[in-house]
Amino acid sequence: MAVIVSRNGFCSVATVDLSDHAAKILVNDGQEPRDVTAHGASYRQHRVGLGTPKIELTFWNDTAAASVEVTLRALIGVNTTGVDIYCRKLNEARGATNPEYHMIGILDGDLNVLDDEVGEVPQIVASFLPYSTWEVLTAAT
Repeated sequence: MAVIVSRNGFCSVATVDLSDHAAKILVNDGQEPRDVTAHGASYRQHRVGLGTPKIELTFWNDTAAASVEVTLRALIGVNTTGVDIYCRKLNEARGATNPEYHMIGILDGDLNVLDDEVGEVPQIVASFLPYSTWEVLTAAT
């Protein structure tokens, strides 16, 4: 895939396609660094720790049924077992050049459902951490 201007990403949360409200899709597939520096070393040494994947989605807020706020508020609760979150750079079939990032995740902390500013279009940001599954899918659908 050539370098492209982002304009047609895909994101789905709990089987609801919210792509048409997404202003930003951020997928972080990082890892924790672990310090393994021993006595006598002249600089810190590190090893790879556990993965720390995270998906952060910024939406234009919408309170209509089956839209952003209703979908995200349904995920709040101590009994949640995680929901499917899917993201792709392009709203096209997944494949080697358009991988799909899939997580069964839970909301990470706050969900600011009211963050309005005079003259601005309200946004809502949702960050997700893995409840169980994290995978990068490249096989064609």
